[in-house]
Amino acid sequence: MKRFEHILAYIPHNDSDKIVMNWCGTIARKAESQKVDMLMCYEDFYSDLQESPLNWADFSSKESARLEELASQYLTGINYEIVIVNEAPAKAMLSKLSSGNYDLLVTPKETVYGISLVERLARKSPVGILVLPADAEPKFESIMMGVDFSDLSPLLIEWAEAFAENAGGITQLDAMHVMQMPAPSRALHATDSESIRSSLYRASQAMLKTLIKEKSKNPSDWNLHVSESPLVATQLVDEIDAMNTDLLVMGSHGRNAFSIALLGGQTTDLIRRTPIPLLIVK
Repeated sequence: MKRFEHILAYIPHNDSDKIVMNWCGTIARKAESQKVDMLMCYEDFYSDLQESPLNWADFSSKESARLEELASQYLTGINYEIVIVNEAPAKAMLSKLSSGNYDLLVTPKETVYGISLVERLARKSPVGILVLPADAEPKFESIMMGVDFSDLSPLLIEWAEAFAENAGGITQLDAMHVMQMPAPSRALHATDSESIRSSLYRASQAMLKTLIKEKSKNPSDWNLHVSESPLVATQLVDEIDAMNTDLLVMGSHGRNAFSIALLGGQTTDLIRRTPIPLLIVK
């Protein structure tokens, strides 16, 4: 699948390196990816500040050997490369991504640089970014897509269906739109709120049905859901918990009023709060 031909993975300085390799290995094998590049970054490495007397060359060689051992467990049969640089991780990753050679960025949520690194990558990455929480197993049996009806929505469907194909079996696909009531106003007070809510609900259902019918390769595979909440991220977290979802697919931003109403800072909230892997489509 073209979505996963060349994967860039950020390898952290903690046990999440195993999680990242496990996911990359699973995706690459099922999608028959051409290559996985694993990038480890050490910012401001100075030998005189380290407890070990190793210089940079010796230190990077030792780390490379450690990662090679892990790769032998998780990346068997896959063409991969380990790159260790003395550079800030965001700068190094964005520089690599700017080459236009990659289809997907895989990164753990937990890094020594904190969640702000993941948020920055989510904003600036030119390709889709898969954010992995601790202990996340590579499963795609239940995938939920948060729909905002922006121009990114068809692309979200493509990505969700690509991951479903990677599952190699039956995957539950759920399309979820969280609608919001208009802000209070004089006009709203003069109108029956339940009538407005009912109209918005029907319109959202119709739009969701049309979107899936026109853009999905297999519309009958999708379950369609509309819910209401002023707190979109909270509602989505509740929904994925109720449905035992394995992967949440969201857009990073949109281009119209629907996306503004749905997303805003919601993607950032989801990066911080969702307990499952989050795929952010660009």
